[in-house]
Amino acid sequence: AYVYYLVLRDLPVDFPELSANEAAMRFYNEALKTLKAALTFDPTIIRSAAPDSPYAPNHPAVLGFYLSEVQNDLQAMMRVLNK
Repeated sequence: AYVYYLVLRDLPVDFPELSANEAAMRFYNEALKTLKAALTFDPTIIRSAAPDSPYAPNHPAVLGFYLSEVQNDLQAMMRVLNK
């Protein structure tokens, strides 16, 4: 997640046409926000508990959810840019 964040953080600098597209920037900003949330996810104990456990979240499932959300946002951004 950290490497993805570093790559995406400077994307508008490398591709100025991204900054010019307001709809694409919305998805881009959402992807960055989700990656920041994944990077700050800091459970007290890292466990592979049940995915719906309210007491000990499943660490791999939570990170997988964040990365899935980022992937969805980036795919939506690409669809907007390809129009």
